[in-house]
Amino acid sequence: YITVYPTYSVYIPNSFSPDSDLINENFYPIGIGILSYEMTIFDRWGKVIFDQANSPWLAENIVQGVYTYQMSILDYNDQTYKYNGLVRVIK
Repeated sequence: YITVYPTYSVYIPNSFSPDSDLINENFYPIGIGILSYEMTIFDRWGKVIFDQANSPWLAENIVQGVYTYQMSILDYNDQTYKYNGLVRVIK
């Protein structure tokens, strides 16, 4: 038997619920081989409401709704991956 392990794999959730129940409280990429990431979150009018590196979005003082994200992920092989998408905040 041969087991093959990926050098890079990422999962970006499409929703989370920052409602203090300790389940799915923040938004960030989950994966294998992630060295660092930068994430920017926009509201529905395109205003930047979060822009940090290596820090999850806690969505404090944010109303329930759909937000846009841009993410840049650096792996251990110095390759950068860029992602854009939508994330739903459920409260």
